[in-house]
Amino acid sequence: MDMPAQVQAIENRAEVTGTIRRVAARKAIEGYSLVTLDVESVASVGGYANLFAWAKGMSIEVTVPTTAITALEIAPDRKVTWMIKRTTPGSVALVEGSAAKMPVQPVENQADVTGIIRALTERTDLPGYYTASIEVESTTVVGTYPNLFSWAVGKSIEVNIPEAMVASGEVTTNQHVTWRVKKTGPTIAFLVPKSG
Repeated sequence: MDMPAQVQAIENRAEVTGTIRRVAARKAIEGYSLVTLDVESVASVGGYANLFAWAKGMSIEVTVPTTAITALEIAPDRKVTWMIKRTTPGSVALVEGSAAKMPVQPVENQADVTGIIRALTERTDLPGYYTASIEVESTTVVGTYPNLFSWAVGKSIEVNIPEAMVASGEVTTNQHVTWRVKKTGPTIAFLVPKSG
């Protein structure tokens, strides 16, 4: 009589740095999301086995609690460094609590975004600014800066703009615009002032 083979679980960890490509609900496991990460580097952690040395230059899917998506401001095009572990042969998970401890290096960025302003809202928490909700039609790379808005085509983004642009009538709802913008945080974008 043949006995089924037993698999010994190996305690493992690796520190991966990469760019988030996609975030989707994990239908098979309620309360969790699947984050696709384009891996740029992999480092061993302490005395743990590193089961991800192969992942550099590849994409991996990491299971993350859905509550962490908002708390850690996980979004496409964001660069992150996470501690991960393989939990089963086909599953990779974020090591709980590790992402919050790892600083994210800000990336200097700019992009030209074309779209239609659908709403203008005064920022009570940021005096002197309004938030423009833009339905994005296209984005364009600016020079050698990374375009952190490529994911936004067909979606709406919010861009902080100086209050004076609204007060002067320069900006109105339903206006078609092409603006140079930059991310200053995972969910925060500002209009880049025109030079000269």
